[in-house]
Amino acid sequence: MFYTHQTLYIFSHRILGNAPDSSNVILNVTLLIVLIAFCAEGIILSFVQDGYFGSFFFWMDTIGTLSILLDITWISNSFIPDGTIATQG
Repeated sequence: MFYTHQTLYIFSHRILGNAPDSSNVILNVTLLIVLIAFCAEGIILSFVQDGYFGSFFFWMDTIGTLSILLDITWISNSFIPDGTIATQG
């Protein structure tokens, strides 16, 4: 019985915490600006800081910057086909 109440409670919070689709545009524009800023930072650091290009920090920054692509819905929708989201029920 505890499991049933806990499941219903978690599901309600998931619905309440889910932002409306109208806010996706603001989020996507913000993430796109951050992506551009991080790309510019990586390019500038490659020219200015000796030993940065190809270093461990370069690759960690590159991976972190590329991970932003999966958060932008315009881009992630091309990677993730429709209907792949698991449904609860």
